[in-house]
Amino acid sequence: MSKPTYIYSLLQYTHSQVLGEVLNVGLLIYFPADAHLAFLYPEKLNRLKLTYPDVPEKTIRAFFRAFEEKISYLNNAQGLLKGLSDTESFEKFLQHEFLSDDASALQFGAIKRGVQFVDNYQLVCNQLHHLYFSVFDHQISHYDRVDESQLLYRYKSLIKNSVHKKYTKEYDRLFFDYTITPKEGKSFKFDVGWKNGSLNLVKPVSFDVARPETIQNKAYKFYGQFLDLQDYALQENIRFDLLIAKPINRDLFKTFDNAIALLNKPQRVALIDQAEIEAYSHKTIQAIGLSED
Repeated sequence: MSKPTYIYSLLQYTHSQVLGEVLNVGLLIYFPADAHLAFLYPEKLNRLKLTYPDVPEKTIRAFFRAFEEKISYLNNAQGLLKGLSDTESFEKFLQHEFLSDDASALQFGAIKRGVQFVDNYQLVCNQLHHLYFSVFDHQISHYDRVDESQLLYRYKSLIKNSVHKKYTKEYDRLFFDYTITPKEGKSFKFDVGWKNGSLNLVKPVSFDVARPETIQNKAYKFYGQFLDLQDYALQENIRFDLLIAKPINRDLFKTFDNAIALLNKPQRVALIDQAEIEAYSHKTIQAIGLSED
């Protein structure tokens, strides 16, 4: 059985029609099998600004927002995305719905086609985003992002620094690299576990990332995981405590809020903000009976 294909076109910025130099700044993709449109673009336009310091960034971003609104409308409307699987139809569609073929700086390039090797079109989008726009990310002056290892290190260090008794895996109410195996047979590993009536299993989850798609993918991954574990957790009196790092980029706050709302839906899941890790560590210490005196 042949794999479905997708069709796409790069949105290109032409600074000078005379010179003919172009830079890719966006990507519009259509997945015929799902009748779904997607528009991708780099988080930062630093590469474009370094090449052309007078580039009209606000105007370009206004186009991005307009494209996203149009795509949201088309994806939710019934029947408006039928019959776009061939090159000619898709080209006319782009000119009619997004950009006419004139002499403006933004234009869609040649129509291309790819094979959808995975069922999830979001994974295809992630791969294409990395392929075409990772160069933009590499030129950003990165701040020190808070990742999962940093969240976990802070939590474990606070425990170690707060007690005068060496703790090990064998301590009867504190565990490390704790694995649970529900009846279905699939195992799930957690970095720390501690008992206080219930078994509390700790996992760090950082949303301090560069792109909204990464936040969405992480949120849905853990939402699905803890939804599947919900009945098992109720039966075994288990709670899942997630140490959360939020994004520093304000543009990602809305996506982050949506992710948090999603992770709050499964039962037996508690979210601990990175600012609350110290208080949570004290709660852990008190619950397992390690003296801080």
